[in-house]
Amino acid sequence: MINQSNLIQVLFLQMLLALAIFCHSALAAPENSTPVRLNKANSVTISVDQPTLDSRRGISFIKNSPQDPSGETRLALVIGNSRYANVSQLINPQNDATDMAEALKLLGFEVIQLQNTTHQQMEQAVETFGQRLRQHQGVGLFYYAGHGVQVAGKNYLLPVDANISKASDIKFESMDAALVLKEMAYADNRLNMVILDACRDNPFAASFRTISRGLAQINAPSGTLLAYATAPGHVAADGDGRNGTYTKNLLAHLHSPGLKVEELFKKVRQDVIRQTNKLQVPWENSSLVGDFYFVSANKTNKANKANKPSKRNKTAPPEDGLCQQTEIDQRPIRCLFTKHSS
Repeated sequence: MINQSNLIQVLFLQMLLALAIFCHSALAAPENSTPVRLNKANSVTISVDQPTLDSRRGISFIKNSPQDPSGETRLALVIGNSRYANVSQLINPQNDATDMAEALKLLGFEVIQLQNTTHQQMEQAVETFGQRLRQHQGVGLFYYAGHGVQVAGKNYLLPVDANISKASDIKFESMDAALVLKEMAYADNRLNMVILDACRDNPFAASFRTISRGLAQINAPSGTLLAYATAPGHVAADGDGRNGTYTKNLLAHLHSPGLKVEELFKKVRQDVIRQTNKLQVPWENSSLVGDFYFVSANKTNKANKANKPSKRNKTAPPEDGLCQQTEIDQRPIRCLFTKHSS
């Protein structure tokens, strides 16, 4: 017969064994976990090589804080396309996207960043962006740098794998910019911004007659601001430094405290007009019903030092498909022309 003392000892050992098994299970990393590493900016980069919704799409998230100091969620999708395979390559868009992503992270945005993306990657990223925006609400921002054209009243953003030999190819080989607005409308969040630093001229005018000059004006849905690098019928300079003319000036003002977003873009427009001798005039179409500040007036501007112009070497010009020259200081422009005749 087991005495009471021995019974207590047996029960105690069983409890210790169960606790050890539980701790081992909790601490063991599951085989399908998503690797996470910290980068030098103390933000988190999620590797997406596992079979999750986002990893299947090849989309990585760079997280700083999903909320700004006021507590409102901020989410951005940033795309920069430079290395086009079948059309003229551009120098600065990938630099522009990199610098915009870094600036937005400092401003409290969770950033989805893509560079030199294919058609499928672009559309999948926009869809994922819309889903996350609907989930988190708050403020959404879409930024694109690269080629853009208009066909039949619609604006198309060109992926790096676009293969265009005639005007009708564009709607199949490119992403309709309206897709971004549709995803934002689906999210039904408070405020959205769409910033397009793309060519707004029509290099196909002589051969592709269905392509209109400049991008089509889009009516901004309620609570949305649309910002363009230049006005209809004009070109956006690729810049003579690390960044395009428009993005360079946008970066210069993003961290200014106490500026409403409309005032910020007005300052960007003033600087671009002055620097290009009135040849490039940025413009906006807004239906915002609330106020938005990238940096509030009562916040110390800690990120200003981090936004100094980069001393990194400028990306070398592509060997093939150099852009046409424009009257803006004879610099490459963000226009598109095919390497083959139509």
